[in-house]
Amino acid sequence: MPDERVPTINLRLPVTKDGNKVWDITEKFTRAAAALETGQLIKDEYFTLFESVGALEIMDPKMDSGFLRLGETLEDEYDVSRDLLPDEVIGIMDQFLSYEMAWHEGYPLSQTLLTSLYIERLLWPSPKTLDDARFIRFDGRGASGLAQSLLHTVLRAFCLGLVKSCDLVIQRIVTREYFEEEDFCTMTYHRDLLSGFPEEEVDTVLAQALQWLSDSTLPESLSDDMISAIRVRLDFRKKFLEAITPSKPASSTQDLWAAMIDQLKHFNESHSLGKPVPEAFSHRIQRRLASTVPPRPIVDFTFEEAIEKLILTCSHCQETSRLAKCQVESSQNLLAITRVFGSRKPHPLAFARAYFCSGMFCVERNEYENLLRKDVEEIVLRDDPIMDPVNWSIEAPQSSGVPKDPRLAMSQVIDDFCYRASCYLEFWSALCQNRCRMRRMLSHTIRAFDDLQAECEVFDEDLRQVAPEMQISPLSLWSYHQKLRQMEWVTQLGFEQDVYLPDELGGMYWWLARLSEIRSRLLEQMILPAIKHRRNAIAQNKIKIKHAKVEQMSDMQSFIETLLHEAHGTSALADSLSVLYIVLAYHELIPAPPRPYGEAALRYELRMKPFLRIGTPSPPDYEGFCADMQPCGMYDNPAQHPSIILAELGPRIESWMQEAKAAFTALKKLGPSAAKATGVEHAWNKAGFAPYAIKDVSNVLLSCIAVGVTLAGLRGTFAKSGYDMDPKPVQAILPEVDKRYHDAWVVPKIVSR
Repeated sequence: MPDERVPTINLRLPVTKDGNKVWDITEKFTRAAAALETGQLIKDEYFTLFESVGALEIMDPKMDSGFLRLGETLEDEYDVSRDLLPDEVIGIMDQFLSYEMAWHEGYPLSQTLLTSLYIERLLWPSPKTLDDARFIRFDGRGASGLAQSLLHTVLRAFCLGLVKSCDLVIQRIVTREYFEEEDFCTMTYHRDLLSGFPEEEVDTVLAQALQWLSDSTLPESLSDDMISAIRVRLDFRKKFLEAITPSKPASSTQDLWAAMIDQLKHFNESHSLGKPVPEAFSHRIQRRLASTVPPRPIVDFTFEEAIEKLILTCSHCQETSRLAKCQVESSQNLLAITRVFGSRKPHPLAFARAYFCSGMFCVERNEYENLLRKDVEEIVLRDDPIMDPVNWSIEAPQSSGVPKDPRLAMSQVIDDFCYRASCYLEFWSALCQNRCRMRRMLSHTIRAFDDLQAECEVFDEDLRQVAPEMQISPLSLWSYHQKLRQMEWVTQLGFEQDVYLPDELGGMYWWLARLSEIRSRLLEQMILPAIKHRRNAIAQNKIKIKHAKVEQMSDMQSFIETLLHEAHGTSALADSLSVLYIVLAYHELIPAPPRPYGEAALRYELRMKPFLRIGTPSPPDYEGFCADMQPCGMYDNPAQHPSIILAELGPRIESWMQEAKAAFTALKKLGPSAAKATGVEHAWNKAGFAPYAIKDVSNVLLSCIAVGVTLAGLRGTFAKSGYDMDPKPVQAILPEVDKRYHDAWVVPKIVSR
């Protein structure tokens, strides 16, 4: 609209200004806008909805990236060429560290590192050589005067190492399956993070900066503490870049990660020497980035939080290096390592998980097929002619009249099975995700394994034709066992992530008990042929079977026994907790919240949604579920007195708790070696609430004991005060995840009101 203070000029004809023709469309635009309804959008094939909505965002400070407030300038006035004091260099380095970890937490680069004016000057315009990546682009004259300074030697080297590290982090993550909306933001906003320069060149620049700190005659005002603080930050950046270099195997970086952790512990001590330079970072830079999103506030991430997260990431990568040194030849051992790594507390960030995957897995499909064959062999076909490696060296006969070698037929059936079992690759991918995503992805792989199980019946029939002595259906059993384990894990992850409401815990433990019970019966079918095979081998040992072969069979039997103890213990403990929650519900200690608009049948369907499409085992209907979960009638109107209910159900809780305790004790006695858990033995022997403790077998035993304590407290309380007191003298407290003995076992505590 024209300004009333300025005389309007009726420009019917175009006016030439700076070589461009300009028309005044104010009158036409006003007349056209007056014909529109309030809020009406105009769009056609030449004026899309995106442009129409974009027009509404004009002059909106939250949406219009070009909007300037009164007195605000488009460009920042900070001079990146000004000399920096040593304390300012430390302050900027520490701020970079904070923004780097905010980026690792999932925030975009546009709100973290790319808000730095120094990094913007390094990366834009894109440097053609690494020497071009400077805060001031030189034309070949006068470069020597500024080169020897803290700014152009030390801070430039630090920034180059930081940017190249970000490039390598993105390369590492995008080679693995990740989810940008919840894990990590890889968008670089049309800024090349030095991807065209080898990391060796950047490492050389960092080494030169460290050498300059040692050789240069620095001012006397620069204290030894400041020199040490700058040097340790440069050295950390150099070590980090070296550790994540793709050509460096993870098994050779354990010492590097350990050294970085030691350095980070001293960062807090020297952080006070730094002086923040907030004007060196600006959200205005976002206007120049390739993004359709308006400028957003810079992420506020404290230095203390950043150091904590960075130490955690380095410790996870150090653990990966340690595990990569282990001779992992068993698929079950790799599975145990992967599950233990994913359950570390606090949970690994996206980069740490990607580093673990690249250190422990290969991306080629044939590697996963070899892993799949090992998995099948260890579970159901140990020392079986079907899995003999010689089978894959047999060539097909050239003549159609020559009968096919049975070994060739066996290998072809197994190859067809591996080709069909693409869900096995998805299964491993799911285990390397964050815990929430893992549960969602396993819910999908369960269905894929259910379909695979149906097809395995055909594969087993083909194997039976070339191996008539085969007593079991190995591929069907293997796929069924895999499916059952994943169904258990999905249910247990629901407890870990507090998916279920308090009055739903008993029902979900009831479902977990059913799954584990079915798996224990399946394992009993699998272990009997293994025992028989081992006895036959021992009987023939004197003649032709080597002792090592008999040991392999014994190893297989011990492993299946560990699976059997784990399944039986899980079933018994889940049954015990399920009945315990039933008793608490009848005593009105786990009250159901009012749900005036909810239906219990629909909530049950929602909880069982991951399993509704499964053929076997399928969840029971809602009526059958209620019959088991309400054995004495409705919770608010029981058919029996609560004292009778506790007297009848209490012994069942105690019996199942003792069974679970015995099963997990036997499992722990067999040890991590029998359970194929080499490398993660601490998951068996360590218990408690230490921040980095892996809560597994030992903590499950503590959960069993806690069930007995809760039952004893319930009995003792009502024996003293009676059952009819209102309000109840005690209440049931459900511990939070970090205060449980085991994340998947929510054992209630009885406390006085």
